[in-house]
Amino acid sequence: MHDILIQLLYSIFTRHNGGWAYTDLNERPTIMSENKARISCNICAKTFIFKYLLRKHYRTHTGEKPYPCNLCGKEFTQSSNLQLHMIGVHHVKDSDSLYICYYCDKPFYLKNNLKQHIRIHTGEKPYR
Repeated sequence: MHDILIQLLYSIFTRHNGGWAYTDLNERPTIMSENKARISCNICAKTFIFKYLLRKHYRTHTGEKPYPCNLCGKEFTQSSNLQLHMIGVHHVKDSDSLYICYYCDKPFYLKNNLKQHIRIHTGEKPYR
């Protein structure tokens, strides 16, 4: 999993003229120069060029995890980590791949798992 995250980061950020550049396939790289004004974390003094990175960083101090998995309840600090979890653990690529129990709204990736779960609600015991 760690290697996947490293590859993802390198696909987003590339080395460019001694600095890091944000890579967008549709645009030219945006250079993050050392001359740009930096924003500091008031807790640990770590600096950032972009406000959104500082907001994400604050989660390391607060413990906030605003992205919960709707299958197992595990929470994540970033939506990208939730997406990797859904693919790697639950083998779900998007929410359209889920089957939802109409009794309790519990989601399932496999239709057979949903069928077995529904028996809890109906009391059906087909193997007696």
